[in-house]
Amino acid sequence: MASFLRPVFLRPVYEGRVGHDSVVADGNWLQSDRMNSGSSTQGQNWQSVVEGLIGAGRVVEAARFMESHLSASPGDVEALRQLARIQLHLGAPHQALARLWAAAELRPDVPSLDYEIGVVHLALGQWDQAAHHLQREIDRQPTHADAFFNLGWALGRAGRSEAAAAALAEAVRLRPDWIQAWYNLGNLLLGALKRPAAAADAYGHVLAGMPNSPEALCNLGLACWELGRDGEAEGHLRAALALKPDMTAAVSTLGNLLTASGRMAEAIGTFQAGLALCPDDVSLALNLGVALGSDGRASEAVDILTAATRAHPSCADLWNALGRALLSLERVEVARSAFETALRLKPDFAHACNNLGNLDSSLRREREALEHYRRAHAMAPTDSRIQSNLLFFLTNMGIVDKAEVVAEHRRFGEIQEAAVPVDAALLPVRPADGRLRIGYVSPDFCDHAVTFWFEAILEHHDATAFELFCYACGPRADAVTDRLKGYVPHWRQIGHLSWDVAADVIRRDGIHILVDLAGHSAWNALPVFVRKPAPIQATMIGYPFTTGLTRIDYRVTDIHTDPPGLTDDDYTETLVRLDYAPTFRLPRHAPDPGPLPALSGGGIRFGSFNKPQKITEEVVAAWARVLNAVPDSSLLLVLPGGDTPSVQDMAGSWFLGHGVEKRRIETVGTCQLDQFLDLVRRVDIALDPFPYGGGTTTVLTLWMGVPVVALRGSGPASGVSTGMLGAAERLDLATETVERYVEMAVGLTTDLKALSQLRAALRPRIARSVISQEMGYVRSLEAAFYDWGRLIPYERNGAECAESVD
Repeated sequence: MASFLRPVFLRPVYEGRVGHDSVVADGNWLQSDRMNSGSSTQGQNWQSVVEGLIGAGRVVEAARFMESHLSASPGDVEALRQLARIQLHLGAPHQALARLWAAAELRPDVPSLDYEIGVVHLALGQWDQAAHHLQREIDRQPTHADAFFNLGWALGRAGRSEAAAAALAEAVRLRPDWIQAWYNLGNLLLGALKRPAAAADAYGHVLAGMPNSPEALCNLGLACWELGRDGEAEGHLRAALALKPDMTAAVSTLGNLLTASGRMAEAIGTFQAGLALCPDDVSLALNLGVALGSDGRASEAVDILTAATRAHPSCADLWNALGRALLSLERVEVARSAFETALRLKPDFAHACNNLGNLDSSLRREREALEHYRRAHAMAPTDSRIQSNLLFFLTNMGIVDKAEVVAEHRRFGEIQEAAVPVDAALLPVRPADGRLRIGYVSPDFCDHAVTFWFEAILEHHDATAFELFCYACGPRADAVTDRLKGYVPHWRQIGHLSWDVAADVIRRDGIHILVDLAGHSAWNALPVFVRKPAPIQATMIGYPFTTGLTRIDYRVTDIHTDPPGLTDDDYTETLVRLDYAPTFRLPRHAPDPGPLPALSGGGIRFGSFNKPQKITEEVVAAWARVLNAVPDSSLLLVLPGGDTPSVQDMAGSWFLGHGVEKRRIETVGTCQLDQFLDLVRRVDIALDPFPYGGGTTTVLTLWMGVPVVALRGSGPASGVSTGMLGAAERLDLATETVERYVEMAVGLTTDLKALSQLRAALRPRIARSVISQEMGYVRSLEAAFYDWGRLIPYERNGAECAESVD
């Protein structure tokens, strides 16, 4: 499904200054440089007087004394410079700049004068002018460490991060023990330049000189976390908080680290403790709301975030987070208002616009959804998650023709791959023993539909031939996660890492075949595959279409999902059709299908349990024809907010124009698996949407004894249901035309005895079908891995060789 983009966890780089607070590096700023070796006795006298006044803290008197001296000696360049320093200290930078320009007109060659002019421009926030004069000083004095330090500050504030880092690096080369310069360099590397390893090294220099700096400990913790060194990160963050318990940056980072690690109770407690100390902090309220929502405590999240929006009504991130929490409670229209408020406050807020698209998509407001997705993509054209949501929507909804869907997916690949070059020299070779390292990447290693299809693969893999790694990139972890971890020797959490760092983790693991299990569904990690951390890359299970990436080599599929010769040109990947249909781990505790509900005399109840995004206008028209042909029949739909009057009325209105009364359309809200299975039992016949049919939903529906009427299509979006019906020995229910689809659905209602017998027969058929033949599917998949592995150069006697193919 498409993801509602939550606010990015606020993990701020703490920018508090270590040491003195002045922007200026020169600790003796108020003192004369004493470079005027030719000063008169009178000049030496004023210097002594001024130094005495400054030393006594009588700075205003010092300024008055200097003004009096300059009225008598307006050409005294050193006096002009000293008065400029005093005026800057007193908060009068414009006056200071005027004094320095007067000095420059008299003696433009005075050492450090450009430096001082640059510093005043810094105080005025005039970054380019400051950089110009500081560079002039460096050209004159290449070892002026203070000038390099302040040049780094100016360039950083001007957005010229690379040049700023270079200037600060020169400052610490000239003065290796300069704590403040190391700290500022670390902040640049961690923040703007996204180089956490180099940043960690810089903070190490800070802590060597100031081991009890909470600021450096906090940022070193963040750098370690971004490097995937969670244990070190937690230690540094807790050390920072021991020194400074109200340090909100450390609280936010530690809480987010715990959230990403699935330690939700600790994370929530950390945020709550931080808020108790700093009740007005926006980042803590926001992150607490996100953590509560991730922990399934949406009502509490709404309470926290609502209070926060009252205290900070202009914070767009809070409104966006509130919208997500409300939506998880299926309070759809209130959520819409929150997202719209976020956009009013921040018109270029791409994530809020994307979330409106997801909301409209869930309610079948296709045109509105498409407009929001397009706007969000235009606001953030390289944001992979937003573009994935657009692609997921286009694939589901059938709102544009297939050619456009294919083109949009290819455009995703072009945008992402153009931004990231690949170095093939970094790819691992095949080991001499031939044992392949397989990495599976998914956001859904939890109680999710993907697990039904994937768990048997983990359980039955041949551990002597394959070494397995799982890379979890999603926000959820639960008891199913713990069960899956038991199947594999290596488990990595990469969802909180940058794409580059995540790819480096995989590269360091020496993965030979990296497999995506999500495609463009929520919280995918396709940008990691863009970086090509493994020599062979593939996609399977989680998405019924191409990824659009040329750097993913293969798509694992079957003849039902992708009939030979019909879909190959739609993919950027090479299709590999296995001999077996995908395996499916059936629910362990499913209730008995029970008797046919229609036998109780209440009329035929049709049902559809698929996402509402799949219910196109053509689908509504076909279902209406079925309902009109079967008197006293009704239709049960599962929709977000389906148990609210507004959504019930909306769903009824879809069919009203086709002659179906609203009372015949029943809606319920989304629910957990056990409730879902019980809901299916209440239905006599299921109607599959098209062109995007069911997958997991179809299997579970058939498992509960409910026949599914489907429409064959020409692509994977419609192929899964066909394959499942074939496994259930009722391929006749997969029709070729809408006309035949309607006839089949109506025909099933004419013989309740036969329908009841079919209900009793479906579960046994599914149980003995190919989808339960787990070992065959896994061995077929491993055979494909063997074939791919032969393409990887391997190591023999220390040398890389290309293995010959028989």
